[in-house]
Amino acid sequence: IQAFKLDVPNDIPGNYAAGHMFADFLDAYSDDFAGGGNDDFVLITYAFGIEGIDRDGFKKFDPNGFRGDVVFDEDFDIVSSANQLHFLSVCNDLRNLTCIPSGESKRLEGCTDAVNNLATIPDDIVCVLEFFYEYYQATVNNISISAIQSLGDTDPEHFVGALENFSLSQDVSPYLGFVNSEPKYIAIEYRATLLNNQPTRIKEPFFDFLYDFEDSKADEAPVGMKSTLQTTFDMIFLDTELGIVSGLFNGLGLSLPAAYLVLLYGTNNIYLATFAFLSIVGIVGCVLGSIYVIGWTLGVAEAIAAIMVVGLSVDYCVHLGHMYAVAGEEGHHKRSERFEIAAKRMGPTVLAGFITTGGSASVMFFCQLEFFNKMAALIVLTVFFSLEFALCFYLPVNLLFGPEGHSGVLYGKNSCIPCLKSLSCGSKEAKGEQKTDAAAATFV
Repeated sequence: IQAFKLDVPNDIPGNYAAGHMFADFLDAYSDDFAGGGNDDFVLITYAFGIEGIDRDGFKKFDPNGFRGDVVFDEDFDIVSSANQLHFLSVCNDLRNLTCIPSGESKRLEGCTDAVNNLATIPDDIVCVLEFFYEYYQATVNNISISAIQSLGDTDPEHFVGALENFSLSQDVSPYLGFVNSEPKYIAIEYRATLLNNQPTRIKEPFFDFLYDFEDSKADEAPVGMKSTLQTTFDMIFLDTELGIVSGLFNGLGLSLPAAYLVLLYGTNNIYLATFAFLSIVGIVGCVLGSIYVIGWTLGVAEAIAAIMVVGLSVDYCVHLGHMYAVAGEEGHHKRSERFEIAAKRMGPTVLAGFITTGGSASVMFFCQLEFFNKMAALIVLTVFFSLEFALCFYLPVNLLFGPEGHSGVLYGKNSCIPCLKSLSCGSKEAKGEQKTDAAAATFV
């Protein structure tokens, strides 16, 4: 039950454990010294004229080699007065954008403005056209802003030239881009009232709210201003964080069935494989539940370990199940006899595997990086619950309900499935070998 309560991190994950001098230094540097104004808040670029990024040719194993090519909107137009007014209206709407979604009474959890409930910091919005108008008024006396805007309709070539001169002289390339003296994009830069590096459950609704605002402005935009793109690091990294969660469930969806097939092949018995599979599910649940009880969340290390648990937990059960099946090939058909042989021959080996694997992983407890500490704890938890389920669940269940005689045999001449009677798959029984070298089996 506790495993289902796992959620993405509620705070910013660090590289070092609490109490480490470097972690304490970062906390002191952040909390005890004056910062750079609003630098703790998410900085977002809202661009017009960009349809997207062409990633054709991108190589994921060489991410810095080729990042992609910008796809510009061929219909982009910032020259006409109507489009200039739309750009300015977006700037003003951002300044007055409240972080209370339509139809709701409470502001978003990520919104830190408890006074005005604003989603942005108005004084930190860079609206480049406003600076252009000031620049042009400084060069041409007694000209109004409306007259400057009208130049886009009456004398577009002059307007574009003045805009390009402004771009070159004022170094506003992040907000205004030209290609061959033709304007290709214009951007607004603003700070949201969302703090940097917030957990997924907080920032995802906030970004969805901003995306909805962008879509609403695009719907009412004139031709030439409909292609927009909002981006910031947290928006991009959000996909990575969501990918961790989806990767966990995809990994479990693949690894659990694969483990069951391995168990079917290794034990050659439907009942033995099914009991072992139930053990694995229990082990995964106990490990993930322990993570929740400890107070961890579903981060990178936990997601990786959750998939590793399946592979590690198969080991002990498949050894015991195989020995239970081998006992049947040796002529022991009663559950109690098979249980005794599996426990005596393979029990010490399973215990030794727990000691070696757990002992090897314990070395990572001495590491300073938090990731290795977590991996140590997760591996030790996995082998501990694997041992518990193997000796205290799997073997007892087989003692009470395990197959007797040839019950549940999957393939070979004694198969319970008629079409698999002629399939050997390496089964000694199908080859006519009724006895197994006990010493060799014990060694395995």
